[in-house]
Amino acid sequence: MSGDSAATNGNPASDGGSESISPKKKGASATVKIAAIAVIVILLIAVPLGYFILTGDEDEDDDDDDETVEISVFLTGKAGMSYTVNYTTLEGMDFVEAVSSYQNSFGNWRGLGTYGGVELRDLADLVGGMEPGDVMTITATDGYRSNLTYYQVYADAEYLTTQGQMILAYEYNSSVMDEEDRPMIAVLAPDEAFSNDDFNATCSRDPEFLSSTSAGSLWVKTVGTIGISELYEEWTVNLTDLDNVTTELTRTDFVRLAYFNSAEWTDDEDGVYSGATLSSALGLIDDDDPATFNQTLADTEYQVQVMASDDFNKTFVAKYLVENGTLLANMFNGTALGEEDAPLRIVGDNMTGGQMVSMIATVTMLPPAEPEVPEEVALTVEGTTTMDFTLSELQALTASTSMGAFIKSTGTVIGPYEYTGVPLKDLIAMVYSGGEYSVEVVAADDYTIIYNYSQVEDGLFEHFDSAGTSLGYDTFTMVMAYAQDGLPLVDMVLRIAIIDDSEPITSSDLWAKMVRTVRVVPFIEEWTLELNGTTVMDMNRQTFEAIASCDYHEVSWSFENETGTHTYTGIALWILISAVDGADGPEGEYTFNDLLAFAGYTVRVTASDGYNKTFSSMQVARNDSIIVANRLDGVPLPDDKWPLKIVGNWLASKYMVGQIVNISIENLQPVPDWELTLIGTRTVVMSAETLVSMYYSGLHGPWFNYSDEDGTHAAFYTFTNETDVEHTYAGIPLWMLVAIVDGEDLDHYEFNDTLAAGEYSVNISSGDYDVNLPISTVAYNGSIILAFMYDGELLIDEEYPLRLVGEYLSKSQSVKAVDTIELIDLPA
Repeated sequence: MSGDSAATNGNPASDGGSESISPKKKGASATVKIAAIAVIVILLIAVPLGYFILTGDEDEDDDDDDETVEISVFLTGKAGMSYTVNYTTLEGMDFVEAVSSYQNSFGNWRGLGTYGGVELRDLADLVGGMEPGDVMTITATDGYRSNLTYYQVYADAEYLTTQGQMILAYEYNSSVMDEEDRPMIAVLAPDEAFSNDDFNATCSRDPEFLSSTSAGSLWVKTVGTIGISELYEEWTVNLTDLDNVTTELTRTDFVRLAYFNSAEWTDDEDGVYSGATLSSALGLIDDDDPATFNQTLADTEYQVQVMASDDFNKTFVAKYLVENGTLLANMFNGTALGEEDAPLRIVGDNMTGGQMVSMIATVTMLPPAEPEVPEEVALTVEGTTTMDFTLSELQALTASTSMGAFIKSTGTVIGPYEYTGVPLKDLIAMVYSGGEYSVEVVAADDYTIIYNYSQVEDGLFEHFDSAGTSLGYDTFTMVMAYAQDGLPLVDMVLRIAIIDDSEPITSSDLWAKMVRTVRVVPFIEEWTLELNGTTVMDMNRQTFEAIASCDYHEVSWSFENETGTHTYTGIALWILISAVDGADGPEGEYTFNDLLAFAGYTVRVTASDGYNKTFSSMQVARNDSIIVANRLDGVPLPDDKWPLKIVGNWLASKYMVGQIVNISIENLQPVPDWELTLIGTRTVVMSAETLVSMYYSGLHGPWFNYSDEDGTHAAFYTFTNETDVEHTYAGIPLWMLVAIVDGEDLDHYEFNDTLAAGEYSVNISSGDYDVNLPISTVAYNGSIILAFMYDGELLIDEEYPLRLVGEYLSKSQSVKAVDTIELIDLPA
């Protein structure tokens, strides 16, 4: 008898027989009237007689209810106390009644009705009650049993809010329950629906309780015995937050926490400690959401003090403990910690034995330690000599302070802000005194950019107005900045800034951040690559190198010859094509136009002497093995190949064009021209090219930052029609499109869980027809898809250009010809 099968009949009293009661008729025959008088006379005689009989023989035990309502439940307590309750006993106890229902293991709802009976806590009190660490075992007459914790039976305010009271029910819908059901355990959830989520939030995760797998498994029918025994000794550890509010973490709480956030650590002698991650324990108190760890707060580097029951304690920076996988262990080699360590011990990588506090009594969050000026090396400058500078040493040098701003490739202007720093040419003068040079700047993440002599020495830079129109070249000051608006550049420490009292706007490609090394290198001549497609772009050396230094875009190819192994590095050809193929979204991050590539075109790569080769669009599309290289073995290409060369593993030598000056898209074919409007916290109009590129994009599509296991955003709905032919719709999950306009992280479009908690709706419309879906249904649901292809072909006829499809959508919800998605009833 499984937990769900114990309550398979949704209405426990519905299977019993019932009398058919006919409606009363008006008037009465003489016979009926005489009979009525006779009944009254009988009652006048029978009632007093019955009273005397009942009061005259106190030993008489016969009760009509006991004869018709058979209930016998045997109770046993921890101290050997026992008690048998029957229907009469139950009727004499406090009666509890409420509407409830439950969810079975399949997620289906059952048993809706009004249940009446006696609280389990009242029955437990008949045999001595329960304490934390005790277990109540409910056993049905057929042998099925279910275990309940003290916290479920003696529910506190928190449990009552989620679970509600637990009763031994013997009435259903104000009538005595059918014999094949009564008595039964009922959970009177306050919202009249005891869900599987409610069950998981209140059940124990000790092994003794894991046989209960769903809300319905607690609704045991035909209860025969209820036994109470001691399962373990309960303990408590106090967790205190930054507001000095203390939360008690009981052993039962910890076991549940460890079930959902398990962790292990192996010591040097192969002993295995297991328990819960420290992050999950801190997550209980670090903000208003006990289910998640607040990484943003952790980044402030608050401290955590772990104290033992004997007052021995250690204090750590919580962030670094979490990053190292630190855990609170309650088990060692599969058994509970010994007396010298119990109840908990903190263990993990990069901790010394003296830091692994045992017998933990309290875990306390403390404010971050007072910040100190870092004295480690902040910048290395290399020339004919090398100098290392700490941040305080840089701050002691003669500084320049003025205004500067930069413009991104999207046209967005950042600034102007006031920057303070050391002129870069002054730093170079401290390590180099030769002729013309170039300067290589390397960031902490290995991002590399090379500045030319005129930029460093003369401050000669192209600048722009706020609309992105070039104002030509002018002289400004290039500084190694360590402050913005008078405050330290905490996240990046140092950055390149181009400043002047005129508040110049310069290219974002020049504003290297997180700078750690400045290196004088041989003079490098500037060059420009012409890119022609649906748009035109002149890409200079520094822009090319900025892309090639990006982890997303840098690619390489190695080969061997008689002199050894050599490596070309650069950018995949398709990335350069994406700069001029018209698919970029509002962030302009080199999104490849797959739709245009499928329609077909050729890519012509031309050298400075006119030599050229062509590639088909399908050869180029998302192919990282055709590389436009700017470096060979880490240095600029030799003169006979400079500045760029096509290379690749499978390319014949005649296709490896060197000295490239132009890359052009030719023979363009027409593509569909439709748009999808997304409306939410902002409005985005997405072209067909951009949507299809999102479908195919993976790590090389940073405008949309979602990838499933195969590196794409693709989703599919496959079905079999009435003739048993299988068909497939392909497109993008609806929730990913919602994420573009739900206001969360507009650089990467992560889904806004906080906004979704406000329970808004998603309206999918086509002309005058529309459908609303609750965000709770849409969120992270990969089975609700906005499709643009059917069996590998673009949609046609009444479905064109987009259709909402999904396995669980009704026919009326499968909107055709979708043109707008809008978030409605957004929370204020």
